[in-house]
Amino acid sequence: MSILKQVKSVLKSKDVSQLIVEYANGSTKEYSLDGKNGSKSAIKDILDSIKWKDVAEVQFVLDDDEDDDDDDDDDDDDEVNVRSVNDDDYDDDDDDDYDDDDDDDDDDDDDDDDDDDDDDDDDDDDDDDDDDDDDDDDDDDDDDN
Repeated sequence: MSILKQVKSVLKSKDVSQLIVEYANGSTKEYSLDGKNGSKSAIKDILDSIKWKDVAEVQFVLDDDEDDDDDDDDDDDDEVNVRSVNDDDYDDDDDDDYDDDDDDDDDDDDDDDDDDDDDDDDDDDDDDDDDDDDDDDDDDDDDDN
């Protein structure tokens, strides 16, 4: 997801009072959004003025009204960060999907093992039948005496 999409998502879900944009070259620019929450066009103008391809990180300072339920005066809770992700640093989830496939294969192997167990049970039944036959033969021998 691009930084711009992430920023828009945060702006929709949080009451943001200030936007702090840090560029890849280290420079920062602050945008005050106080009083602009009702004006989508003002926020759109701010977002359009930012060169998103050069952005390294965006910090959001949440409006004080949103944190009224906090008993702490901890300012760290008032910020939300969105960072740029380099392709080299990005961990693609495709690897995880590959591991999941391996897990499915393991389940299939377990099913095969169950089938083998059934075959073993059949062999045991045959052995039991043979034992019964031997017992019958012994009984016949006893009758002859």
